[in-house]
Amino acid sequence: MTVCGHAPVKALLIEGGAVGTPVVEDELRPHASGEVGIERSESLAAGLARLREGGIDVVLLDLGVPDASGMQGCRDLTAAAPDGECPDI
Repeated sequence: MTVCGHAPVKALLIEGGAVGTPVVEDELRPHASGEVGIERSESLAAGLARLREGGIDVVLLDLGVPDASGMQGCRDLTAAAPDGECPDI
């Protein structure tokens, strides 16, 4: 759904626990032009698969997930972005 001419922000949260999802959504909402939608993956591998499908605007990666190896996880995310332009935080 488009709100006030702006498409919703689609964020992918890659983290090991579900606790962060509401917190991240609350933090993103005031900075978005419209709605914020958050999808969640519990591993880097699952997050990379979802990112390759497209439609994600930003990725928030917990570097503590077991299969993320520090900054290599960020490089893997950048390489997996369909257009190469999905920022990861």
